[in-house]
Amino acid sequence: AQGDAEISGICVDSRKVQPGDLFVAIVGRTHDGHRFIEDALARGAVAIIADSRSVGVPADETQPRSVGVPADDAQPRSVGVPADEPQPRSVGVLADDAQPRTVGVPADETKTVASASPPTEPAWTGMSKPQGISADESGLDRNVQATEGTCLDRNVQATEGACSDRNVQATGGVAVIVVDSRGNSLADEFLHTAQQLGMHTVRLEASAERLYDPISLRRLRETYAPDGFTDILIFGDPTPALLETAADALSYGGALSFTCHHKLNAVPTDVGRLHYDRLQITSTTSWDITDAYRHTRDTALRKGDRLLLFGAGGAMGQMQLFYALTRPEPPAQIVVVDRHPERLAPLQAMGTPLAQAGGVELQFYCNADAEPEAQRAHLRALCPYGYDQVMLLASDPNAVALTYPLLTDGGVLNLFAGIPKGQRVELDWTLLASRHMRLLGSSGSTMDDIAECLRLVAEGALPARKVIGAIGGLNALPDALRAVQAHRYPGKIVIFPQLPDLPLMGLNELAAQLPQVYAHLEDGRYWTQAAERALGLH
Repeated sequence: AQGDAEISGICVDSRKVQPGDLFVAIVGRTHDGHRFIEDALARGAVAIIADSRSVGVPADETQPRSVGVPADDAQPRSVGVPADEPQPRSVGVLADDAQPRTVGVPADETKTVASASPPTEPAWTGMSKPQGISADESGLDRNVQATEGTCLDRNVQATEGACSDRNVQATGGVAVIVVDSRGNSLADEFLHTAQQLGMHTVRLEASAERLYDPISLRRLRETYAPDGFTDILIFGDPTPALLETAADALSYGGALSFTCHHKLNAVPTDVGRLHYDRLQITSTTSWDITDAYRHTRDTALRKGDRLLLFGAGGAMGQMQLFYALTRPEPPAQIVVVDRHPERLAPLQAMGTPLAQAGGVELQFYCNADAEPEAQRAHLRALCPYGYDQVMLLASDPNAVALTYPLLTDGGVLNLFAGIPKGQRVELDWTLLASRHMRLLGSSGSTMDDIAECLRLVAEGALPARKVIGAIGGLNALPDALRAVQAHRYPGKIVIFPQLPDLPLMGLNELAAQLPQVYAHLEDGRYWTQAAERALGLH
């Protein structure tokens, strides 16, 4: 810094530096801010925050000191609720998941997380990468007293050693904590825990009427988490509008947890993002936010579960059914639903003998032309006490609304099918808290997932060859893509590039077109290595 310079603003983009600004050199995924320090100084920056390892400054000169807190009082001052008011446990959520989630960066790079709001007068917290807006734009109190980790407003003068930027990027990530202006000790516990995890902390105050303002949350996301918060925790009585905004503010793989103490109106839920971005949403009626995790089950099938496979007529439905039926401890009941009777037939042929051998109650339901309420009534009659797991394999947002109420207490709805992002469905999130139901999605695979699938295929636990519905050569690829879109075949299509002129044909067509290959199919319907060898010879 240049002497006792007065800092009038904070900036992380050297191109936007104004005279009097503090420039923060952040190491991002594509650019290193340390390369632009000279440019920032040329534009009028009066102070720089940088990594000593990058600019050659002694480490003890680059460590920001606390603001507004005595040196012997490392903890931020408590601004909690009166002692006679009930205090929820505050940091258990971080204890359950001690390492903040990584947002698309290697483990040794910056991590981001989001945390929550106070109890009786709640607040919320978030963790992620910082950027910058002024406090009055976010709806937060411009004149709040700065405590350790607080980022100051453009028009607030930073004191010596202040961590005066909301945009400082710490090696452990950034925790943004928003609290009622009357204060709550829960926020201080979060601050302390986040600092112990090596995170840069940002504590902001808001008036009671602005605490749950969706616009403020949206702007904070733009400021601190342009890629979204990895975790958001909300205490108190969030509105459906705030919950919708919070879900939208999550990063890929993000998790939202909230406390719920009364019946909520339906929340418009982007079910496409739940699928493609692997979001998780959990809740609890307790003030202890860790209950949202403790009482929410994982996604593994358990002995005695009731499983609903909705829209199961395709290849993935076949694999899900085979996998469930061949587990050492299979579920007690499996209900398979599809609107195409011709697609249910191969499932029945494959599944019935396996279910009989394993003692599983296996039922099939063709829901063609049935109204949603009639479908729900029929499925509820098949399983009156609700399903432990619903695997949604139909890419229809209306199927989410149809199957969600069918879950039992602690049930899991997995949005496996690809529903376009932006498709919103009105869902009752109260059930996530009162019945600890779980709502999640999955799309794509990690390298570990692929390795696990290959292992299961090799062991015979996943019947990859039994879900092949058609074959073709490389020149048949355009026709194969059209066939997938039209659901022409009940299984996967395998393209053989070494046989470019092989026409697209279903396995049921091989008897007429390639009888010498058909002769090697298992039971006249399942692909085999012998059939593949015969195809190569042909």
